[in-house]
Amino acid sequence: MPAAVAAEGERPVEDASRAEEAQVSPSSTEIAERELLDERRPIAIEVQRLKRLLGLAHAHCMARCESPIEERLLRRLIEPTTNRFRLFDGNHDAVAGIRDHVDLFAQHSVTAGDGKLYRLDFAAVGIGESAAVRIAIECDGHNFHERTKEQAAHDKSRDRALTLAGWMVLRFTGSEIHRDADACAAQVMIAIRRLAAPGVV
Repeated sequence: MPAAVAAEGERPVEDASRAEEAQVSPSSTEIAERELLDERRPIAIEVQRLKRLLGLAHAHCMARCESPIEERLLRRLIEPTTNRFRLFDGNHDAVAGIRDHVDLFAQHSVTAGDGKLYRLDFAAVGIGESAAVRIAIECDGHNFHERTKEQAAHDKSRDRALTLAGWMVLRFTGSEIHRDADACAAQVMIAIRRLAAPGVV
């Protein structure tokens, strides 16, 4: 039998069917692109999850600070591009760490040799072979020339008690941190490097 003939001005029915199939059926390139997207989708989801966790960890970390200058210094200590401390999530007592060797605590309470309890702004504490690392990091809200005699005497007494208890005390003024927080953070890392086991930092 002769093939069906389309009405005047229309394409043959068979040609129209082939065109319709061509529009519905994806090409091999489209199929490959879809498969690639399917493979990448779990990776993208994981990246988003890690970003979300990192954001929560960062917020948790910053929440432990009690002043803007503490936040400013902490940001430089945990800045990923500097390869200093790595953020922990909220399940850790420490806010960050250097691999498995040194932990960084915020608002850390210690008992010194005089029997008094002192709360440190930050404390870098070594683990295992790096147990010699015990650094008290203090961020002074007042600058040196602004301190009263009573404040100066209190700070010196506190620093002596911590030193006698085996702590290295690094005290930064607010103006030092505002002027160059990165330089302050670098000094912290130099101190850790001197006390830690070789190859830790």
